[in-house]
Amino acid sequence: MTAELYESWVEHKTIAALVEGRLLSGTFPATEVIRNQGCMWWSPTAATTPLCTVTVDGPGVSVDVSAVLTHLEGCTLQDRALVIDDVLDGLIGSEYYLPEWRAQWHAKAKNDMALRGDGPPSQVG
Repeated sequence: MTAELYESWVEHKTIAALVEGRLLSGTFPATEVIRNQGCMWWSPTAATTPLCTVTVDGPGVSVDVSAVLTHLEGCTLQDRALVIDDVLDGLIGSEYYLPEWRAQWHAKAKNDMALRGDGPPSQVG
């Protein structure tokens, strides 16, 4: 289930980038299409995205999450849960929330994370 969710998340972001006019082709790390999502990312998720590879060949998009799954095997159960939480947030937020709702939610979540002292990774997206 983790593999299918992660693949769907990366594939969705890749297709969205292509629709927006990004010129993507060949094989590249998922960080090309999934950058720091602001308040959405927990640190274990930031560690997994460079391990995921995407291949764009014409109209075809394929995603290889095998290295992500290998990495997650060595993670704690809590870190695995945080990655799944981010992936689900990414899928749901991308597909169902209006942009203005997402902006409000992100602002609130960033504030909540700052208050807790567990902000997103420092990578700029």
